[in-house]
Amino acid sequence: MSASLPPLPAHLMVSDINPHLPEARRRMYSWAESFDLLPGMLRQRYENSQMELLAAYYYPSCDLETFSLLVRWMLLGAIHDDLMDDVLCRNDPVSARQCISAVKAFMCEGKGNSSPLMQALENLWHETRIPQRSTMWQHTLARHWEVSGWEALACVADDLSGRTPPLQEYLERRRVGVTELVYVDLLEVAERVDLQEHVRNLPSVQSLGNLCSDYVGLCNDLLSLEKDLRVGGVHNAVTTIRTRDRCTLDEAVERVKSLAINVVDAYVEAESWVPAQLQSVGCTGRQYEDVMRYAHAFRAVFHGNREWHMTVARFADQETKVKSANDSSYGDDLRRVIIASS
Repeated sequence: MSASLPPLPAHLMVSDINPHLPEARRRMYSWAESFDLLPGMLRQRYENSQMELLAAYYYPSCDLETFSLLVRWMLLGAIHDDLMDDVLCRNDPVSARQCISAVKAFMCEGKGNSSPLMQALENLWHETRIPQRSTMWQHTLARHWEVSGWEALACVADDLSGRTPPLQEYLERRRVGVTELVYVDLLEVAERVDLQEHVRNLPSVQSLGNLCSDYVGLCNDLLSLEKDLRVGGVHNAVTTIRTRDRCTLDEAVERVKSLAINVVDAYVEAESWVPAQLQSVGCTGRQYEDVMRYAHAFRAVFHGNREWHMTVARFADQETKVKSANDSSYGDDLRRVIIASS
């Protein structure tokens, strides 16, 4: 069956798209090929996914150099997600744990290796963090990247043991497992801000990113439902509700749509509290303007993710996605990105 997405409020319908998309796309693939990130048929898969289009929706206003950097982050994040979700966590959990540890060792301690994935990550990391990114920002992104990997392993443990988590647990884990919080961290780069620690930890500011990630997870669950039903995975909000509450699939779909609407409403409320909370901690002048620009930038993320989910071939052609996920050559190609050169 197919599931549609509920509409967004009018003021979240930000239709801008980054004008540097064609050149950034060219640079992205040139960069990926220079690190051998897309062996075999992987390039066709990611051409279908159009992560660069998602980035163009998310970061519509930044200059070519910044946007090109963010597009590369988007592609690497997608490759890492697919590697963990489709290949390592289920078929080779030892390698999955090693991959998570390798990324953490590099981001936190500067210890890398010669695999294509790690070489590409090192390139992006140094371009992004030096010299303008604070230590807090670096630690936040590293933590978000790491926990998304551990959550992929946790999902497989649930699947293999036949466990369906309670809905609230599922939603909390989905928030950190969907990798969206990494892209939220990169929103600071796009907007040329680096949130101070006391601002980053304000409840309203934290809620912006968390609710954005919640929305992305629910959109993904609705539009990947057909695939998830085919492969039998339990990690989808729709199938979780159906199993735990013993309702029909249609009833579960409607409940997930309601959850998505509630998330959007909560985001609108959180955004409305940002000015008062900034003033309460003495945030004024240029800093206040920067944080408010960052807060309003989430509107493009909500709209852009919805548009991307509904249009790209990655979700529109579920048959192709299921077929590729079960194709041994696809798994072999992804494995090559974590093999260190001798």
